[in-house]
Amino acid sequence: MHVVFDLDGILVDSEPLWSEAIVDALRDCGAAYRAELGPRHRGMKMKELVPFLLKEHGCVADPGIFARRLLDALVVRFDRLAPLPGAERALALARSQGRVALASGSPLAVIRGVLDRFGWRFDAVCSADEVARGKPAPDVFLLAARRLGVAPGDCVAIEDSANGIAAAKAAGMRVIAVGDAVGPADARLPSLELLVL
Repeated sequence: MHVVFDLDGILVDSEPLWSEAIVDALRDCGAAYRAELGPRHRGMKMKELVPFLLKEHGCVADPGIFARRLLDALVVRFDRLAPLPGAERALALARSQGRVALASGSPLAVIRGVLDRFGWRFDAVCSADEVARGKPAPDVFLLAARRLGVAPGDCVAIEDSANGIAAAKAAGMRVIAVGDAVGPADARLPSLELLVL
């Protein structure tokens, strides 16, 4: 069995940092972030996230400039980034079972920054920015399976968002949902610390 991990909310506690960065970037545009939109945009790739945020908040801004502000606001918070409980154990367990990939909606530069910070290595690293559609489309999970050289049906994805669960299922993978995300997962865990493969 091969394992495909999401990054944000699974291996690192970056969701609060993303939220803070979004608040800052929107404030620069004169808008207040609507937190209830969070479940709708979690897992989106950057090229989808930026127009979504600008439209939903009625902001008129250059998407490229807004994206840079958002990433800058995120990166300055990386010193607070920490692995989530069970992350190191889950990675070791997954490596003992087969090949291991990462499939994230984050930009590749952000992913590389996180992996370098913690010294994590994967057999395949995939960003939704490398594919046509972000989660909930299956593209990033299909890319992960291709790069691993395995069939999607031979993979289990570990996800924490409704968009991520939908994407992995659409790719033909089994899905373990961590936390309270809704969606058609094959198994559910309250914490990654309880992962068994």
